[in-house]
Amino acid sequence: MKTIFCLLFMVFTLSGVNTLSLMAQNSYQTDLLADMAESLKLANQLNTLEDGRHCTEFFYKKRPLNVTVENGRVSHIGYLFFSKEQRRLMQVPAVYNFLERYVLALDLPLKREKPVEKQLAEDNINFTVGEMSDLRKQVGDTTLNLKIENLSDRRYKISWYREDKLTCSVDFPISYDLLHGTEMVENERRIVEAIKRAASLPADTTKINPKSLVMTWQPNYFVLPGDTCYTAELSTTRYYEKSGDGKYQLLFNRQHPLESLANLLTTVNLKSDFRINVRLRKYDAPDENFEVPLLQFISYFLRQGCTPYFGVISFEGTLAVCELLMRNANEGYCHVMKVTCDVEQLLDKKGNITARLTSYVPTFKIKNLFKEDEY
Repeated sequence: MKTIFCLLFMVFTLSGVNTLSLMAQNSYQTDLLADMAESLKLANQLNTLEDGRHCTEFFYKKRPLNVTVENGRVSHIGYLFFSKEQRRLMQVPAVYNFLERYVLALDLPLKREKPVEKQLAEDNINFTVGEMSDLRKQVGDTTLNLKIENLSDRRYKISWYREDKLTCSVDFPISYDLLHGTEMVENERRIVEAIKRAASLPADTTKINPKSLVMTWQPNYFVLPGDTCYTAELSTTRYYEKSGDGKYQLLFNRQHPLESLANLLTTVNLKSDFRINVRLRKYDAPDENFEVPLLQFISYFLRQGCTPYFGVISFEGTLAVCELLMRNANEGYCHVMKVTCDVEQLLDKKGNITARLTSYVPTFKIKNLFKEDEY
């Protein structure tokens, strides 16, 4: 009887260890990264890697790798091309990650539908100086001088110099799918999970400069002019009032419903209990519905580097129909939303807002947002 008890104890103990092990395993930000980990035969090690940047621990064909883990998710695997200082100065992580990952992926024995040469041509990778073999030679050499250029928001160009001599130069499209190694179906599959997992951002405590505000004919009503995107009706403009203690604060009341919605949907600075019911339109699958707190929803897009643009489509009675565009110019995409809200809810600063979301629309495809119901 004692022997049976000991065996059962061992079984449950081992089971518990396995369960804890599974719970501790990292996930992967994309399907490609998971495939790369398996191909490198590093999955077991990467699955339990601590958060942070790991650039001296792993190698492939004697070339150093750069691996990043964020919040228990492997977000990057690639050759080590860029130093921490270079990344900090240029501040375009998607571009650096793309090149490091792309070159490594070409070297790995991954399952391919096309020859490498055809893939390079279809991805529109262009070398003005050097070729892929020259790029590989620079793996691990972070002493080269680096120049990165944004070519009219259409392509990135990266050039390496040894002193004043140009050693290699490559340019490629500004495309979310290319930069992240994904396709639309995967993007749509992952975005709902990512939004639900997102943490809310704290309010921005930066004080507004009164000199930047434009006074209007309306009493205690000030405008902070913003940028426009694709149309004059779609902008980053914000609206303010002066509080009793002399401070400027965002408008948020029933008396100015459209201005309040603009502030509510483009910032995280307004306290409210609004929730948003979202219908995600999918490219080749049924729509998916989900609901999250509005603050969490907006925070997700801001964390991804998106700039929010707001415009009004119609306002009849108490029902406002608006356009919300979350644009990431650095990665070449927009999230496009048609948002509907009963403005009577502004009285209690809580309620439900509905949105129809089309995600990861390439910026070059967005035209006449208010004239076409295409997105």
